[in-house]
Amino acid sequence: MRSDLLFRLEEERRLRPGARAAEEALESALAFVPRDATELARLHDAALCLRVYPQSPRVLALAETLLARVPAHVARLADEGADLAPLDDPSVAGIAGVPVAMPFSHAAASWLARRDDDPFFTGRRGRKTATDGGFAELNYFPLGQDGRWVLTALYNYIDSDLVEVRRENASLTLTYLLARNLKVLGELYHDFERDDDRLLLGFVTAF
Repeated sequence: MRSDLLFRLEEERRLRPGARAAEEALESALAFVPRDATELARLHDAALCLRVYPQSPRVLALAETLLARVPAHVARLADEGADLAPLDDPSVAGIAGVPVAMPFSHAAASWLARRDDDPFFTGRRGRKTATDGGFAELNYFPLGQDGRWVLTALYNYIDSDLVEVRRENASLTLTYLLARNLKVLGELYHDFERDDDRLLLGFVTAF
């Protein structure tokens, strides 16, 4: 049954080892035709997980083949007039072939204004303290969002009645992705408050 195949594929993400079972599930999934956006989202999620954490080289190859067919599934469902709204959900957004739309304020710009008559939580109230601040960020992908290079411009600003928390700085960061969990970067940083410049070189990793 259709639901059984999707369930099997989803279960293979949790069973380790189990390369042969994962290979069989993926081979069956290659002939699977999602009837709606929800089935496509489940198929994509399971295949993506097996692509990132494959139990064998063949699981990796089969998962990549399955994922490569996703844009065709999206186009077919769109032609059939299917409701693609489930693919806009943040938990599944980013599927190939689906336009990605985000609010401008999401991870791009933010502004906060605060008025507090007890900013240090001492229990003693007095004249209200005003603090305003925010940031703006712009990312540029010279080779597209699947490329390894990213250029990021970031500006931070805080104005406050409390002199010690005032900030204004900007940075320009060039990042190169060496591997899925390792990237190197170079950053030019300028502090407008202290009239200070810095050049940073480093790497970021996670396990």
